Amino acid sequence: MRVCYGGVCTNELQYVYLRMAGPHTLLLTVTAESGAASLTYSLSARKFAPMGDARLAELAISGGGVLSPVFDPDTFTYHVQVPVEQSLLYVTARALPDRHEALDTHISVAGVEVKTGQMSSALPLNEHADTTIVVSSLAQDGLQTATYSITVAKLIPPPPPLPPPPPVLLTYLEASPARWTSATDAVFNFSTPDATSHLCSLDGAPLATCPGDDAASASYTHLVEGPHSLYVRALGSSAGAVPVTYNWTIDNLTPAVTLVGSPYGRVNSPKFFVSVKFSEPMQVSSKYAVLDFISPPKLRPVCEISRAGTL
Repeated sequence: MRVCYGGVCTNELQYVYLRMAGPHTLLLTVTAESGAASLTYSLSARKFAPMGDARLAELAISGGGVLSPVFDPDTFTYHVQVPVEQSLLYVTARALPDRHEALDTHISVAGVEVKTGQMSSALPLNEHADTTIVVSSLAQDGLQTATYSITVAKLIPPPPPLPPPPPVLLTYLEASPARWTSATDAVFNFSTPDATSHLCSLDGAPLATCPGDDAASASYTHLVEGPHSLYVRALGSSAGAVPVTYNWTIDNLTPAVTLVGSPYGRVNSPKFFVSVKFSEPMQVSSKYAVLDFISPPKLRPVCEISRAGTL
């Protein structure tokens, strides 16, 4: 049996090379060995041009994490977050053509060539820095390329929350002398949560156990006239409590008053002003006094003394 194509006849298997892209019609004449009979066959063949698309149809990771954004053939940069303890990652890439051209597409992951749709070998991740994995693709035509990058970042767990600060404890004065007083004795009562006792310092003296009837009181007698200050600090489980300081003044002397200005002669107005000078600063906004006049002898009107010393 002889087979003839394009004027070439052979008794052996013959390969026909289609050099140009596009449709081709092949006429094959088959002749019996006796030469008495022959048949002609018409074959149609189409040669496709080499695939020039290097994009990927799929890019997936295994071992932990999810690509962000979701994979798209026209998106070439991705990010992945993985647990801090993860040390390896796997990448699978599949070429875009679904026909045999995909088998001729060259894909490499981190510089190592893999087949389309095949999982890569284990890729180590940096311990203290981001890891960038490069996936490259070379199309069937050997000209077009596509490069995808995957940046893998490890999620660092947040530090444990700080314990809540201990409650602020205060020492409270529950009883004390008036800020201005003529009394030379002073009694204080104070309280601090969970305190076993208190230390006191009067007018800057060294701290000592408070001189009181119990652990939350202090009594002082025969104090001299003038300003005084008491500092109280708690002891026991409340040793860190905020201490308290109380200031007061003992004033048991009547200030001297000097007349420095008054109306001259007879006063016809029902209201008049008299200026006086005090021997020490007045510590109140106003005082009331009763004046004795020479004439008539029993006239005792009530008047107001202002802070400036004007009646």
